[in-house]
Amino acid sequence: MVLLKQGDYRQALLPAQKAVRLRESILGVSHLQVAESLNVLGLTFHHLAEIDQALEAHEQALKIREELAGVHSKEVGESLTHLARVWMAKGKFLKAQGMLERAIRIREEVYGPTHVALAESLMYLAMVQGLQMELTTALATQARAVDIFDKDSHSPPIEHSMALTSYGVILSRNGELAKGKDLIQRALLLQEGSLEPIHPIVARTLDSLAELETKMGHMDVALDLAKRALQIRENRFGPDHPEVSASLNTIGTLLWKQGDLPKAVQSFQRALSIVEQSAGSVHPVVAANLLSLGEINRQMENLPIAREMFSRALTIQEATLGPQHNDVATTLTRLSWVASSQGDHSQAQVLLERAINIRENALGDIHPDLAILLNELARVKHRQGQLANARPHYERARQIYLAVSRLNQDLDDVTFSRLHQQGISSLQDYALLLAQLSQQDKERSIVTDGFLVAEQARGWLVQAAVAKAMARKHARQSVDVELAKHIDDLRRRHQELWGTLHALYGQPSQDPSVREELSTVKTEVRNIQQDLKNKLSQLESRFPQYAELAFPKPLDLQSVQELLNPGEALISFVVWDHMLQIWVVRQGQPPVFHNSGIDKTKLSNLVTQIRASLGSAKPPFDVQTAHQLYQWLFQPLEAHLSDVDNLIIIPDEVLLPLPFAALITDKTGPAFEHLAQLSSSGKFIPPAGFSHYTKVEWLIKRFAITVVPSASAFKLLRQSVQEPQNRKDRFIGFGDPVFSGDGQERGGNMPSLQASRSAFEQLRMMNALPGTQQELKAIAKTLGVNPETSLFLQQRATETQVRQLLNSGRLGNTQVLSFATHGLLAGQLNGLVEPALVLTIPLRPTQEDDGLLTMGEILDFQLPQVDWVILSACNTAGGDGSGQGLSGLARAFFFAGAKALLVSHWSVDDRATQALMTEVFRLFGKDPTLSKSAALREGMLTVMQQSQGGSFPYFSHPYAWAPFFLVGDGM
Repeated sequence: MVLLKQGDYRQALLPAQKAVRLRESILGVSHLQVAESLNVLGLTFHHLAEIDQALEAHEQALKIREELAGVHSKEVGESLTHLARVWMAKGKFLKAQGMLERAIRIREEVYGPTHVALAESLMYLAMVQGLQMELTTALATQARAVDIFDKDSHSPPIEHSMALTSYGVILSRNGELAKGKDLIQRALLLQEGSLEPIHPIVARTLDSLAELETKMGHMDVALDLAKRALQIRENRFGPDHPEVSASLNTIGTLLWKQGDLPKAVQSFQRALSIVEQSAGSVHPVVAANLLSLGEINRQMENLPIAREMFSRALTIQEATLGPQHNDVATTLTRLSWVASSQGDHSQAQVLLERAINIRENALGDIHPDLAILLNELARVKHRQGQLANARPHYERARQIYLAVSRLNQDLDDVTFSRLHQQGISSLQDYALLLAQLSQQDKERSIVTDGFLVAEQARGWLVQAAVAKAMARKHARQSVDVELAKHIDDLRRRHQELWGTLHALYGQPSQDPSVREELSTVKTEVRNIQQDLKNKLSQLESRFPQYAELAFPKPLDLQSVQELLNPGEALISFVVWDHMLQIWVVRQGQPPVFHNSGIDKTKLSNLVTQIRASLGSAKPPFDVQTAHQLYQWLFQPLEAHLSDVDNLIIIPDEVLLPLPFAALITDKTGPAFEHLAQLSSSGKFIPPAGFSHYTKVEWLIKRFAITVVPSASAFKLLRQSVQEPQNRKDRFIGFGDPVFSGDGQERGGNMPSLQASRSAFEQLRMMNALPGTQQELKAIAKTLGVNPETSLFLQQRATETQVRQLLNSGRLGNTQVLSFATHGLLAGQLNGLVEPALVLTIPLRPTQEDDGLLTMGEILDFQLPQVDWVILSACNTAGGDGSGQGLSGLARAFFFAGAKALLVSHWSVDDRATQALMTEVFRLFGKDPTLSKSAALREGMLTVMQQSQGGSFPYFSHPYAWAPFFLVGDGM
């Protein structure tokens, strides 16, 4: 039995067989001690995948125990539990369930309702229920088992951890990935604290965690976990054990998702061969392997082979699992994909409708797997032109995605983004259908639903950051604010530590240094998990509205209207492959909707052309493209904007890089014609010719402009709680860090250095920024603050100084906060995995102060009274690959509590930025009633005029004044 608990199943077999023979020879074949030895032998055979031998041993033990101990004895309860496991392995789930239910009745009567023996039977019953996709019942059963194990300090670690893992797997199948991951990680920590790291049970848990990480999009992490599980299983069982096939399946899935189809096929085929040898050709696991191989063939366009494999899998599933099992729905879906690819849409529709019926009965009406099928059916009808019939299926799926997102709001930003991306393509398909319907039918609900769907499909990372900051602001008690912030900090640290653990799990477990580090990290993880559990309980008790506030629903058109002031118009843009959609929303007026047949590629190319002409002030600005874009984006709306002076724009990812201020509203007049001629010829404009730019009809001359990532984020910002006006500072600025470069731009481009030079040396050689000192001093003067106490320049522009101000409360209680320095995007510096602002590099960089103020560090800020943050650096608005538009730097400042950001489109000119910032804050300081967006508009116009007769005629070029734009609430 000791060898069995250690996972040395092969070593345990011979002693188990000898024990049975010895006791039979001494006691006879019918004795309770013989039954005990048969039970151990059956468990050993089971672990070695000798299922028929295990069945024989357990059935013999059960027969003896029923005869000698009685049908309601504790011994019979044990035998029933272990025999049920054998029937589970044979795919006979109903038979196993009946035995487990009988075992539970016996054990509860014998031991009472809180004994670990009862929890063991409950655990296996939940597994059987989960395999039959009775998820609601399985969750309740496994929750009861886990509760019993948790409360008994002497719970056996193997069974306890198995229950935790199973609970996590069932939760993840139900769409609750965050909770599921926590439970599986708990199981892994419990196992590695009490079992050898090469124990087979550890391999099972690693495999379950790998599958969950796969669902979250963490493919590299999942592959490392699955490979470690495979190594453990091959070492313990040999290459042909069924548990080895489980790891091969997981690895095959990951290789497939990473695009390595040939290796994935090899992995699946090896797994299939193992299962067929051990379990026969008609088994649910065989069907699962066929399903995977068929899907790879479908993706490789081997459609007849794929259909054959799917059909064989369906036959096996219907015979072993029954025609209403959830796995049957999966196979029907795959068959529908083949039918659709072969042009048989009617057959695809029939298959999907049957699959939906099965899945809804099995999983309920709000499961993410049901949403997948609803979207597939909607797409089939969409492709056939049945737009009105497809719409309700898309809508049901959208509601499910919204509910699932709310369930997983505790995930970190990156994982939440990946999870959200899985539903975005379906939301986009739905939005496209509504766009197409709007061309046929002007029904109001089509227009309003189109806006709502577009809202749900974009800007969610920014919205989530803003929502959490606003939820913290709603906590009236400072202790609640600190508690909510502390929980966010714990979650991020928890995620970082698990990233470290995953990396360690992928290394050889025999390495003493790896094992020592594992022990240290696991101890910290346990402490954080307990702390997080306690803090969440406190927050729920003190501030029950936090969860609702931190995850609001997407906003509809009517709600947007209620947010707007007279003279404001919110304009939302969505660009499709061959269509541009625009919504215009104003206070007290019916929403305006406009559709136009504009090609996405052409529009994107024009945005790229505009950006290309803004690399410096030397080439002439592409005025013709700037006017063409105005014609496409704003001219159709002119009648609805006649008395508007403030535009609030929601761009999609195509239009976010566009400097809207530099669009041109009128192409008539000599100035435009002259610049157009220069642009088409490619000639540089002479200094005297810059005056033409001041005469061009720029969009910024007509409107103040604010950009928001989504209407929902705009609502959160505009309705945020007004803090008491007890600000300690009106302005704090960091700038002119110590650098040795001599360029004039605030850019993230690294100097060309030999590979041996360190990253810190590269940073020190970035362009010096003396103009930022004058810029900040001018802002300080116009806002009436003492530069000696409010500005942190040169050697004082350090990360340490930022932290001191943050800890003292000054940083969070200032009105305007400025960072006038270089900005880096992730990957621009070796080892930099997140965006950062560059401050003065210490002589001896440390973890606390390395000169880089990263996104993760900014997330720790608390800025409850900051009206706006000025990121007077390079491309601080640029996307970071998240698909959410704004950079991580911008999201981090929103999360910290800022209401508005002034960010830049491109690497900005030092002198021009100094002039613009000086003017913006001169205006802002002079007139307290002036909005931020109006101050930026007037500042741009003034900088243009300053070019006349001055030392810097290029200030009239949009390169100088158009890089900056306001994001958030511009009031």
